[in-house]
Amino acid sequence: MAVPIIVPHAGIAAMLIFVLHAPHYPGMLRLVLVSVAIMMILDFLTMYFIDQILMIPALTLVLTVLGSVLIFMQACLATQMILVGLGLLKPVNF
Repeated sequence: MAVPIIVPHAGIAAMLIFVLHAPHYPGMLRLVLVSVAIMMILDFLTMYFIDQILMIPALTLVLTVLGSVLIFMQACLATQMILVGLGLLKPVNF
């Protein structure tokens, strides 16, 4: 397992969900594996060249704004998933 900072628990859960749904969609497993490989390569390159990346002027401001937008989008998606899940609930008959 990777350090939780590199691959958070939610990321592992999302990968498991996509892999579990892969048999129903042809080519999805390959797409998931390629996506994970690309993310890990980009993560490695970012960690390797972090000193050069941070020397670029105004990049920290851009990354801060981008991070804020992505956090907002993640909160919106989580809220939507909760609402869809609540909408799928059916009453239990005993």
